[in-house]
Amino acid sequence: ASGQPVAVVNTGSNYRYVGRLVVSFDANGVIARIDPVSGAYATDDQGVAAVRGTPNPDVVRVANEIGNIIRTKDGRTFGSTTQFLNGLRAEVRTEETNLGNLTADANLAYARTVDPSTVISLKNGGGIRAPIGATTGGGGGEPVRRIPPVANPEAGKQSGQISQLDIETALAFNNGLSLLTVTAEELKQIVEHGVAQTQPGATPGRFPQIGGFAFSFDPSRPPGSRVLSLRVDTPTGRDVVVRNGQVQGDPRRTFRLVTLDFLANGGDDYPFPRLSNPNRVNLAPSSGITFDTPGSEQDALARYLRQIGVFTEPDTPPAQDTRIQNLSARPDTVLQGL
Repeated sequence: ASGQPVAVVNTGSNYRYVGRLVVSFDANGVIARIDPVSGAYATDDQGVAAVRGTPNPDVVRVANEIGNIIRTKDGRTFGSTTQFLNGLRAEVRTEETNLGNLTADANLAYARTVDPSTVISLKNGGGIRAPIGATTGGGGGEPVRRIPPVANPEAGKQSGQISQLDIETALAFNNGLSLLTVTAEELKQIVEHGVAQTQPGATPGRFPQIGGFAFSFDPSRPPGSRVLSLRVDTPTGRDVVVRNGQVQGDPRRTFRLVTLDFLANGGDDYPFPRLSNPNRVNLAPSSGITFDTPGSEQDALARYLRQIGVFTEPDTPPAQDTRIQNLSARPDTVLQGL
């Protein structure tokens, strides 16, 4: 506000870069000069040489020990994918993605082994912390390409294989799964909550990723009245829950749903704690959850990948999404033929 300069400093996450800032101030504490040596340095041998660094032996020892753990985890694989699994923040919090579909379906498949009456799955996009795969290109005018997971010969991992490390990185919180019963009216309210914060430039963590049902929404409408169509795919057929923004049939009819315990507890302000008759069953212990804990989202995904073998569903732009149809990008086909 005073017109004095402010330095805004940032660099890449997950220890891939180290930021260096060398700045001089005048006698009044105002920034006078930022040395050109300032910048982002990759945490590789070239980056160390660029800052004339000498590796600290204690850090090297810790890094080597962590590296051994990483190689072990990256060598333990569960199926494979021919596609880049999109868990990028800007997309998994704003639209349907193939990784969102995959992990929601995995949760649903596991829930059905415990309670076969479970028909739908919902989780928050904010719980997906990273993609499974890699990006290449982007330099010298070359387009950025998204590719499946790359090979790790040191770990014995082949290109396209999905490892424990991949799953742990993507689903870093490893929430437990919870079963809940929702009415048709409550399901509409839950989905309305999921898309209530959607707007240009926003990346709300509550945005849903789903399995077992499909819906359309119009982000130009007021929050609470955005969901125009909603269909649940049951073993006996397709149940039209919402048409033209209105709940159809008996609003008290129920559906068994699997979600994350974080959301079941009211995380991201989801209204699950206010359900009329939730009959909640937690599928994982309340503490001590690890990768192999039955009923955790990491274990559910690992089991599902073993079951399907190879995942081939490509990620699609909003104009081609079918489970979550954003009507600012595509026409509504959720209830087509119903």
